[in-house]
Amino acid sequence: MIKENKKKMEFSKKILVTSYIIAISLTLFMLVGIIFKIDVSPIENITLASWGEVTAANTFYYIKSKVENRIKIISSLPQEFKDQVDINQIINQ
Repeated sequence: MIKENKKKMEFSKKILVTSYIIAISLTLFMLVGIIFKIDVSPIENITLASWGEVTAANTFYYIKSKVENRIKIISSLPQEFKDQVDINQIINQ
């Protein structure tokens, strides 16, 4: 029996996906309500706020990824380059 190496989804990605699903669902609900002339004004602010939360989740995820990728790049450098480069300067940019 062959075991597959299934990598679990990171928690930050789960937050990102959930944020998008909620924001898109609310937006679609608003559109359907507008098409069928239903009063959707009570959820208008919630929908706008959900897109603000998507923006915050994206920003958090991209900053986190940027830091992780710097660490991966530094660790993949040959030892001769590691000796020449100030690692603290790269990480703190």
